[in-house]
Amino acid sequence: MLAGFFACFCGLIYNDLTALPTQIFGYSCYDLPEDRSTPKLAVRSHKECNYKFGIDPIWYSSEQEITFLNGFKMKMSVMYGVWQMSIGTILKGFNAVNHRDWVELIFIVFTELAMLWALFGLMDAMIIKKWLTDWFDDYYVERKEAAPQIIGFMIQMFIYQGVKQPPNQSGW
Repeated sequence: MLAGFFACFCGLIYNDLTALPTQIFGYSCYDLPEDRSTPKLAVRSHKECNYKFGIDPIWYSSEQEITFLNGFKMKMSVMYGVWQMSIGTILKGFNAVNHRDWVELIFIVFTELAMLWALFGLMDAMIIKKWLTDWFDDYYVERKEAAPQIIGFMIQMFIYQGVKQPPNQSGW
């Protein structure tokens, strides 16, 4: 039953039915050009437009469809994985309390949660910030800031032990 529920949920999030794109709300925030000579270029119809739920169906006719959807699926998988591992570790903590195994609770469960939330919780926070920030806003354009590369940041965090390196010396 849960597999069927989550299959329907993912179909709604990815805005497709049996691998065919759908338009649940009947509109897109982008318009294709009138001449259709360049069908892969879409123009945003309204700056404040947001698709209500799921992925805007215009992505299915984009040249960057695979890149965008694979990145989205990867980020959602990381977020679901952290949530699932957190619940499993919390249940392990409840079992330790039930068995009165305080050593396991303190030294294993609390340590696992601290490491999970410190590393992958940080990654989840970065994903959410990256999704919610308008990187084309004048504030970020004037400061020449681009969206952060999350995987590169996580790798550099371990290589340089938390010391931020200048962009030209990081080797990336």
